[in-house]
Amino acid sequence: MADLPGTARAFLILGILVLSTSSSAASFDWHVRRGHHNMLPKNLNKDRSLSSTPSAGNNGSFCFEDKCRCTSKQADCSRNNGTLTFIPTFKPNYTTPRISELDFSFNDLLSIPDAEFMKNATNMTSLNLSHNKLAYIAPGAFSSLKKLTKLILDNNHLRYQDVAAIFPAPRLNKLQLISAGLGPGPIPDNLFKKDSAPRLFQLRLDNNRLISLNMSTLTPLKRLEILTADNCGLYDSTVTSVAMPKLVKLSLKSNAMYDLPQTCDSHNGVSLFPRLRKLLFGGTMLKSLPGKYCLPALTMLDLSDTRINRFTTDMFNHGKFPRLTRLSLFNNRRIQQIEAFAFRHPKLKFIALMYSYLSLKNVHDLAFASCPLIYLQVSHSRLGSDSPEKFSKIMASVPKLQVLMIGSSEIRIITKDMFNHMPKLRRLHLYQNMLTELPDGVFDQLTNLTELDLSDNELTTIGPSTFNPQTQSGLQKLDLSGNKFRCDCSILWFKEWYLSHSELFEPGYDGYFCDNDPRYPLSKLMLREQVCYFSQFTYKIIISVISMFFIVFTSATAILPYRWHIRLLMYEAFRGSGDARYKRLREGRFDYDVFVSYAHEDLPWIQQQLLSHLESGLNLKLCIHQRDFMVGENIVDNIVHCVQSSKKVLMVFSRAFVASQWCQFELNYCLRHVMDYDDALIVTCIDDMTSLKATSAMMAVLKITTYIQWDCSPQAAASFWGRIQLALGDILNDDVSG
Repeated sequence: MADLPGTARAFLILGILVLSTSSSAASFDWHVRRGHHNMLPKNLNKDRSLSSTPSAGNNGSFCFEDKCRCTSKQADCSRNNGTLTFIPTFKPNYTTPRISELDFSFNDLLSIPDAEFMKNATNMTSLNLSHNKLAYIAPGAFSSLKKLTKLILDNNHLRYQDVAAIFPAPRLNKLQLISAGLGPGPIPDNLFKKDSAPRLFQLRLDNNRLISLNMSTLTPLKRLEILTADNCGLYDSTVTSVAMPKLVKLSLKSNAMYDLPQTCDSHNGVSLFPRLRKLLFGGTMLKSLPGKYCLPALTMLDLSDTRINRFTTDMFNHGKFPRLTRLSLFNNRRIQQIEAFAFRHPKLKFIALMYSYLSLKNVHDLAFASCPLIYLQVSHSRLGSDSPEKFSKIMASVPKLQVLMIGSSEIRIITKDMFNHMPKLRRLHLYQNMLTELPDGVFDQLTNLTELDLSDNELTTIGPSTFNPQTQSGLQKLDLSGNKFRCDCSILWFKEWYLSHSELFEPGYDGYFCDNDPRYPLSKLMLREQVCYFSQFTYKIIISVISMFFIVFTSATAILPYRWHIRLLMYEAFRGSGDARYKRLREGRFDYDVFVSYAHEDLPWIQQQLLSHLESGLNLKLCIHQRDFMVGENIVDNIVHCVQSSKKVLMVFSRAFVASQWCQFELNYCLRHVMDYDDALIVTCIDDMTSLKATSAMMAVLKITTYIQWDCSPQAAASFWGRIQLALGDILNDDVSG
């Protein structure tokens, strides 16, 4: 702790005095570092530990070699670890006019042999000799320190006779002996005498092996107001109370005690501690409050980390503690039930149940009823499985609540109804929960809200309707750091609010970053407003449609050249037995036996070869468009009529056929025709097609259909006409033709 700067150390010690046990103190320290140090009400504990004695630290200038640093009135000669064996003289100058506070800790000062050792400390009002392994103080060693008011002897190896050597100390008012090595055994009866320390009002004896504490040994300290004996091995039977009319604060934390010390005079029933305002009893074996207590001035009671598992009705009633206003119940993890009116008291305003891991199923709806509660700390509870309705019912009994702390409590959802009954709420802490969204206007009914902490949740966006204008203008502190902001169009409004009201937003330890790109803080988000004209859903639809169109277009472009390949393959794969073809031939009325599709440039071959062999030789009637198309008819109509009026279709592929658009039309139409009637094209090639760049339809036909290649050699020509005759077998058959 001595490593900390003076202000930080003082603030930390203040927190430790408020909390009851070492564990709760550690928890408080963690929240100081997390930025939630304001979870306790102000002025809950004004007295400060002596270890907050100011230290010049690294802020002062060297005033004795390189071993001491000084400021205007403080000298820090600590941590020399045996290399500084005496208290140096500090000569006044314009920067250090008068040194009155000395930190001489961590110097391996094993003993103070005589008063001569202190000759240079006669002007000191504050002296820190902690962490020195100090084991001996000579009688009268402090006799020259007439101005000394604060003395710290923590973490040494002292005996009671060494403490006695400090006295008389006429102005000493604060004496700290934490872990000083005292005991085992109680304070001797003669340690404090009538004139030992007439002004002493604070005595700290924590972490010594006292075993027993008879307060009668302290009666010579007539002005004693603050007494702490935490973790001193005390039991109920070893603590003896006597009248201490000036005592204001008593701390007996972390002792093996099952009940509060005796507070009533056994003879007349009056209070032994009529001015006691603060009683710290955390970390003890306390299970209940069964006895009668005479504490008329008690305002603050600390029962943190005890064994209380049931808070019964009127447990802290006005009769036991008539002026109780503050109740600290940190780290009470054994709580099984809080009954109705458990905290009923006309003056109780502050309750802290932090780190008790409460579940509301164990809390009666009227647990906090009938007390004018303004401050409630229940952070680090387990409220995740509790319904908002249950929370609202409990909070309905505290309409005067001004501060509510429910951080780190596993809350996943909040609703407007949860805060309906708290019109005076000023501060609300919901940090480190599991909130993923905030309903619109969820805090708008809290018209007095000035401070809101929603840090370290899982919020992704804050919109203009989350807080209405009145709520926005009323807030003075807003912490949304550490959330999982999704940096897209939905966050733009919050970004502008955040940048334009920097004084409103708490920076937090985790800052404001984009969860979808943690490299960049929210303030650096670059997103044009034009991009956000459409909603995110609309953009998704547009992108999906464009993507589908692109996929279809790309697929179609890739498939288009092979469309006839695919169709013919499927036709061949699923082709029937020919019943439709035979039925058409039997029942149809035809004008032609064969429709011939050819290019005009190939007419000589048609006339010289095809007509002579098929019409003259086989007595078939062929449809030749130069001869048989009806004059005046549309060419397309002629093609359709002639194909429909022909029993078979014969294609004559050639170089000219490839170049002719009408030939390609006839090919496409004839392909559809034969597919419709479960027929097949008769394909002939009068040119070498392997050297030609045929159309996709022609290539499909050539690859999938067996074609007949023309060759003018006598043997090849004979084979050609023989194969033609076989292909026309359906119409040459007498049965069919008849």
